[in-house]
Amino acid sequence: MNAKQRMLNAMNGQPVDRVPVAFYRHFPDQTDNTVSETIRWAQSTRSDMVLVASDGFYPLMSDPPLQTMEHWKAFRPYKRSHPYITIQLDRCRRIVDAIGDTHAIFICAFTPMAHFKHTIGETLGGGQTRIMEFWNAHRSEMLQVFDVLEENNFILLDELKKAGLDGLMLSLQNCEKWRFSREDYMQYLHPYDTRFVEFANQNYPNTIGHLCSWETGNTNACIHLDLFRDYDLQAVNWGIYQRESMSMAEGKAYFRKAKSVMGGFDRNTTGVLYGGSESEIKDFTKDLIAQTGQQGFILSADCSINMETPDEHIRWVVEAAEEYAAQNGCK
Repeated sequence: MNAKQRMLNAMNGQPVDRVPVAFYRHFPDQTDNTVSETIRWAQSTRSDMVLVASDGFYPLMSDPPLQTMEHWKAFRPYKRSHPYITIQLDRCRRIVDAIGDTHAIFICAFTPMAHFKHTIGETLGGGQTRIMEFWNAHRSEMLQVFDVLEENNFILLDELKKAGLDGLMLSLQNCEKWRFSREDYMQYLHPYDTRFVEFANQNYPNTIGHLCSWETGNTNACIHLDLFRDYDLQAVNWGIYQRESMSMAEGKAYFRKAKSVMGGFDRNTTGVLYGGSESEIKDFTKDLIAQTGQQGFILSADCSINMETPDEHIRWVVEAAEEYAAQNGCK
């Protein structure tokens, strides 16, 4: 079973020869449109999944820069020939062409609110809190802007289908407890998220839901996990190291429509993946598999891992999964 078959089987709750490994990271060096370094990292780490990062394209392209509400109200969806779309399509195509059918290849996709947040973070700084200043001052106008950003996002993702990707990782990061109450999220943001998931399922063969929150250990930064419990996703990836969270094994039962869960490792430098020895990482991996089971489980982190994490640490996770399957059978 090659890496692609293993990853896609696991996502669909089907038998695998071992638990797949699917860590992901950023590639901020834009040399060669990040293609060469993405391929090198995937091959060096023996990862079963390649996640094409959006590095270089988190802020939207605009002249003048999108800094004021008037700038945002004037923004219109890109034409399909716009560099924001064509350069990302080039990146995906070249990675898919180079890797072929040996690995599962996904791309990370974002909600309208995330596109707004990333863009003002680049142009004004403080995107995490600055977006809420815009929201509180211009709510009705913000929703109109989100409608345009949603259309723009769907055009981008429709074009990226041409690359032959295996699926999307949907970064659903609007629902932190400090940002929105349950009621406000359901009224204002939930419709965008549900349309996002529906679009992904209609246009791509596989979907991973990434329930992202940025501040590890801060209760208020935790998201309202229960609001995502019945989303129609094949795999769900969330931060088990947030307070009020749950284990991977508990998540299998909790996310009722998902066929698999993805995660188990802490992305931060305090976690075992970054700082552990070979024996510590392998023991941790085998314990995770023993607790969660080998079917419907994908070894990964709660978010993109630290870029300084040694490649061999990820290889140790792969080796531990192989050793566990050899010792216990894969069932």
